[in-house]
Amino acid sequence: MASNPSVDAIVDSPVLTLEGNILWQFENLSEFGAQTLKMQVAQGTLSGEIALDMSASPPKGPGVTRKTAGIPEIHIALSHLEMIWAFVYGWMVVYEESVQKPQLCPKRVMNAETEKLVDQAHGLLEWSASLREAYTPWPAGLPSPRHYSTKQEEWYGLKANLVFQKAISYLLCHERAHAALGHLDVIQNAAGAGLRLDMEKEADVAAYDDFLGQSLDDREKLPEAWAVISVMLSTFYLYRDPRNALLPGGHPALHHRVAHMIGRLALTDPRYNDYFSFLCRLVLQAVFPEDLEPKRQFYDSGDALTDAFDRLDRLALEPMPHGQSSG
Repeated sequence: MASNPSVDAIVDSPVLTLEGNILWQFENLSEFGAQTLKMQVAQGTLSGEIALDMSASPPKGPGVTRKTAGIPEIHIALSHLEMIWAFVYGWMVVYEESVQKPQLCPKRVMNAETEKLVDQAHGLLEWSASLREAYTPWPAGLPSPRHYSTKQEEWYGLKANLVFQKAISYLLCHERAHAALGHLDVIQNAAGAGLRLDMEKEADVAAYDDFLGQSLDDREKLPEAWAVISVMLSTFYLYRDPRNALLPGGHPALHHRVAHMIGRLALTDPRYNDYFSFLCRLVLQAVFPEDLEPKRQFYDSGDALTDAFDRLDRLALEPMPHGQSSG
């Protein structure tokens, strides 16, 4: 990646430890994806460099724009990378230790080390969500790709690293697809909202095919499933008011993108389908605690997630509170 430091730049970010892993993952995601990427670079329809914005500012999503020579270049923000790693690690720990394991073993009691593990994960989630308001450096003492206090943290950290580098590769594949599909001129000419939505859906489909086009069974899909779902769900953290993510704008309504990806994953083993359906429900409920507070007993995880999507559809139709920012 080609860094673009500013006067007020992020210094020594721990996620830069994984920079080489991210690039390798992106360049070797699949045989078809690797060939397409090399062809784009060779033909000059995509830059061989990825611009890394190191500004110490709230995270913003990646994009692809034409450089001075007219060659499309992908750009991504370092603060966004930090937010996604913290999101992946935090939810992986909280979900598996506070939800999954108690369900599998109701009599299980957390020891002091596990309680601290979960507390630290909650701390990372609070920090990553706070970045939407203003950037603050990675909190000292909390887990990161280069710091683990215990073996438990390291075990989850290595799992999070794998999911994280796949998640960033998925984001890069989405932006690469915009360039490959000829979307840039349309986007830069301020095309109509309907056409923009169609292009975003096309890029999502192309990125998914790059990412999961090969035949994988449910168990083999686990890191990829975590990655694509983390990309979608963590996007709520980019909005100062998450309600704005429920409205179609330059992208489809975010909860509809989540629903679409759950459907595309097509996990047939109930163990894995329930795992990700319930994970999505819990994350959405954490983002919209008052609006998604459970009001009835659900039949299963699919029913719980459908209930969340339906209630978010209704929430999207409600007028925004007077004077509330749309950012």
